[in-house]
Amino acid sequence: MNNAPRVMCEGKERKRAQRAVMARANSLCEEQFECPICTDVFKNPVSLPCGHNFCDGCIRRHWKGRERCKCPLCKREFNKSLQLNVNTLFRDIVDNCKQDYVVSDDEKPSSPEDVLCDCCLYTKRRAVKTCLVCLTSFCDKHLEPHRKVASLTSHALTDPVPKLQEKMCTRHHRILEKISCYQQKVGPFRQRLKVTFVHVKTEWKTQCDDVNRLQC
Repeated sequence: MNNAPRVMCEGKERKRAQRAVMARANSLCEEQFECPICTDVFKNPVSLPCGHNFCDGCIRRHWKGRERCKCPLCKREFNKSLQLNVNTLFRDIVDNCKQDYVVSDDEKPSSPEDVLCDCCLYTKRRAVKTCLVCLTSFCDKHLEPHRKVASLTSHALTDPVPKLQEKMCTRHHRILEKISCYQQKVGPFRQRLKVTFVHVKTEWKTQCDDVNRLQC
């Protein structure tokens, strides 16, 4: 019996699940990618039956020469014959998220005035654009969806806006400078319109009074 279609189906399901987990991993905090023993980013993470994760090398060194194998966190005991296997899915997630740790010199902020990316989880990169729709500043890496996703390509991008939250109008949910520019353009027109309306109203009232006097 040919099991090829079943194997392919299982492979697709596994890849789909892996992509979903990696997507959710973007919202995890930094500590969840650090080994509790060495406090560094996981290297070949292994999962114990209690659910806690450690670097393969760290947990082996921790148990070396001990009579009892205990989880360093919850103190649950395990048989010394426990076989440790690298959690390949979690390792791939960690390796994928390590990219946020690697920041080139060109991406690093060069002065205190530089605007930082709002999406970098760990080492902050220098922002290259601010989206006036998302009201978020992005580095070149996190700006990529605005270049490729159809629903985002129409968003208005501008040079990085420093202290974005301080410049936000809570009423209009827009940058105050943009509203001020709009008011400067529209304000005089509104004033002229108001004067014209008052003039027309006065003329209309005068004509109505004249008609009433003639009827009398």
